[in-house]
Parts: sequence; C-alpha cells; structure tokens
Amino acid sequence: MFVPLKWAPALVLLLSSVALAQEAGAADPRAEAAAAYSRGVKLFESGQAAKAVAEFRQAYSLAPNYKVLFNLGVAASAAGDPVEAATALDRYLREGGPAVSADRRETVERELNGLRRQLVEVSVAVEGGPARLSVDGAGVGATPLAQPLLLLPGRHAVKAERDGAEPAEQQFEGTGGTRLSLLLAPKPKAATMPAAPGRLSIDSRPADAFFVVDGYLHGRAPWTGPIAPGVHVISGQLKGYPSAKEVATVASGEERSVLLDFGPPLPVSEAKVSRGMPWYGWTAIVVGTASVVGLGIYWMATRPDVRTTVP
Repeated sequence: MFVPLKWAPALVLLLSSVALAQEAGAADPRAEAAAAYSRGVKLFESGQAAKAVAEFRQAYSLAPNYKVLFNLGVAASAAGDPVEAATALDRYLREGGPAVSADRRETVERELNGLRRQLVEVSVAVEGGPARLSVDGAGVGATPLAQPLLLLPGRHAVKAERDGAEPAEQQFEGTGGTRLSLLLAPKPKAATMPAAPGRLSIDSRPADAFFVVDGYLHGRAPWTGPIAPGVHVISGQLKGYPSAKEVATVASGEERSVLLDFGPPLPVSEAKVSRGMPWYGWTAIVVGTASVVGLGIYWMATRPDVRTTVP
C-alpha cells in the first residue's frame, strides 16, 4: 500500500525524541534502540521499507516507546505487510492513549480502516482460564489477548494449549474485511491408570519341573499367579529330561496358560550323568580323603622314635 507523503515528515520528527537516548551509556539498551531507530529512518527514506521494518522492530524491543510503533506501522504498510502494519498502528493508538493528538489519531484510524478491509479479524476466547495461543503453528501469546488477531485472507488453524489439558484447535477460512469469533475449550487430560496385571498358569509334562520366568526362579510346576503385562520367557528343568522353553505374551487383565513339555527322557548314557553323584559329593570325598592322608603323614613325622634293644 502506498504511504501518503504527509506521513514521511513524522518519521524525521520522531527521530529527535528517540535520539535523546544516545545520551545514555554505550551499554544502555536505549542507546542501541536509538541507533536502530536512526538506521530505520535512513532505510525508509532510501526506499528500503522492509529493512526499515526490521530496524524499527528492534528499536521497540530494546526500548519500548509507543512513538516507534507509528513508524513501524508506516514502514510495514509501505513494505506490503498489512498484518504487521495494522497490528503496530493499533498498538500505537492504545499505548499512546491521550498523548496521541486528535489529528494524528484520525489519520491513523483512517489508515487502519483501509488495512482491516484487507484482513480477517478474529476474536479468540478460551474456556477454563489462560492458555497459550498459536496460529498456523506460530505462537501469538497467552489469552486473554489484548486485541483481536489480524490475519491474511485464507485458511488458518488456531490452537489453544494449557498444561494438563488436551490442546483445542479450530480451523476456519476467512475473506478480507470479515470478523470472526472463536471459542476454544481445552479438555483436562484423562488420568492415566496403571495397567492391570495379567495372570499366568504354568504346568509341565511330566509334572513337578523347576521353572524360571525372565531369568528368575519361581518354583515348581504347576503354578498360577499374577504377572506384569508384556512378553515373558519361561524355561524349565527336570532331571533326566532336556530343558524346555516357551515365550508368552500376556496383556493387561489377560489369563494365559503355558505348558512346558519336556518330551521323551534323555537316553540312558546321558541320563546317567544327571542321575550320578553331584559334583559337590565328589568334592567332599576328595577333600576328606586328602585330609586323612595329610593327618597320617603328619603323625608319622612327629611320633617319638621307638628303638628295640636286642640282647
């Protein structure tokens, strides 16, 4: 949108009021704001409105001054950004209040009316208290908003988010000059209940086998008891038989049965190993024998020497 020439002198006139900040120290943000403001004026006067917008935006963020919003709105309008232009000019009037002269207010309101005819004005209310608001994925602040959203015509998505609640989103499509009202209601998140345990029954064929669940010895089959939902590995041992192994998936609240089938017994040659004396029995025998032999040697070495006299 073309900026009326009568607005241009205001950019220069406002420079002197903001430039007073240069009297502050070099590290003072007001000095940086004044430098950015000065660069913005020069860029605007040279026809580089988009770059001027960035400088005015920086100046306002460093040292908020309602007068800078006027310049920001004029530059944004010249750069073809009606959303930022309308937003800045509207804030200029609200933040300036009675300090804005009647003539200036009339000029700005006339410009605002022209910009609003190009935009969609959206008022957003959120039930249940303050919420973070975003439009098309970009954050726009927390509710309640100080002013309606100004958006380009087209399709948009407005989302309200609050801790402990499910996001509420509404999509709409608007044309220039229309006004819409949205009501969003984030719902509290449902409490997450712990998963109920399942139940597992374990039996063996033949019966009375030792069984292990997920690496932990449980006892002898048959057995029935609660178990956490998930995948479990069950293995069993039975004297004279090869080991058995099963995998069971138990859902929350589900009952599952597992049979450890050991199949035919081991051949006699292999079964003898399992039926023979355990290793600790042989160890005891070896240790005991060694102790007896050792004691005998010690006694022989320490007994008194008995001599026999032959007449």
